[in-house]
Amino acid sequence: MTLAMTKTKPISDKGASNGISTNTNTSTSSTIIRHHRLVIMERKQICVLTLILALLIFKLNIFTVTGDQDEDIPHNEVRNWALKFGVDLWEFGRQFTKMNEIKSRFKDNDVEVKRKDGIILLRELAAEVKNFMDFKRNAVMVSTL
Repeated sequence: MTLAMTKTKPISDKGASNGISTNTNTSTSSTIIRHHRLVIMERKQICVLTLILALLIFKLNIFTVTGDQDEDIPHNEVRNWALKFGVDLWEFGRQFTKMNEIKSRFKDNDVEVKRKDGIILLRELAAEVKNFMDFKRNAVMVSTL
């Protein structure tokens, strides 16, 4: 399952036909824009963190196998190590992304997070990309005539 954002209260449209609010109160729209910029910055930071973590893992050669294949593997130790690593990684990610701050911003802006099936979301995205590519292909075909 993936998460999708939906607005619980509609923004007043006052005659805008393109879906962009023309409300004279610009502080709300600037706050939303600032919020979106912060979210984008946080996503970039997560990407950088992921790259750094991947480089560290492969630099330390954690995944190299040494020794005989017939050796006994201490499964409980490996399981404990994996759980500890997972918990540490989760906590680090939670602190780095400031998850609690993001949740409080959602509550402050009357935004509700709803579960959405990942397969359906992926199909919708694929349909949008197909429509976009069809539009582009048709535009190129028309311009070459």
